Amino acid sequence: MKHQLSILDFVATLPVTSIVARHDLNQALSCDRVGVMVGGRLIALGPPDTALTVERITEVFGVRASIVVDPSDGTRLFRFHSSP
Repeated sequence: MKHQLSILDFVATLPVTSIVARHDLNQALSCDRVGVMVGGRLIALGPPDTALTVERITEVFGVRASIVVDPSDGTRLFRFHSSP
């Protein structure tokens, strides 16, 4: 995890556009834009709070999600629940 975060921090400092495949949705929340794909097709693209809604998480991944806020720094995070 430490190396993942340090690489993401480094990439964010580069003066280039970066496209990164993230399967950790909480890490994806820190991106400028997020694309959501299903069956090889793009179904959502935009800021994380628009592309990664709790409704879309249920639709795409078949799990219920809720947003929680980390009290230490105000970061929004997903909490996942096994039944939709």
